[in-house]
Amino acid sequence: IRKELIAFDETLGNKDEILILSKIDTLAPKEIEKKKKELEKISGKEVVPLSLYDDSLVKSFSELLRKKLEQ
Repeated sequence: IRKELIAFDETLGNKDEILILSKIDTLAPKEIEKKKKELEKISGKEVVPLSLYDDSLVKSFSELLRKKLEQ
């Protein structure tokens, strides 16, 4: 995706990104951790697990997003 963003607009390739592991409500807790670790290893970035059915996760993500946008 990063290559496509750069091809569209070079400045987009320099922006921070947030990697989200979505729909975690469909996974067992062990599977969530396994997939999160795999994605973090591949990307070298923090991965945020998210389910829209979990209000606490949505709130945490909202706070993270707010902090990133304030930077």
